[in-house]
Amino acid sequence: MPAKTEYLTTPGQRALKLSAGILGGYVLTAALHLLLAVVTPFREQILLSSTVSFFLCWVG
Repeated sequence: MPAKTEYLTTPGQRALKLSAGILGGYVLTAALHLLLAVVTPFREQILLSSTVSFFLCWVG
């Protein structure tokens, strides 16, 4: 039985949810790496390797 159209989201709402998830995931990953850079003594190494680990955290 198909869903009622009144309960389905519009394409605009779907796009906003998708972009919020992508942007939120990126901001959360960046905040995690900046926290690690502040807390640990390996500041330069963490910031340099954050490009690769951004991708790994974001995809995983």
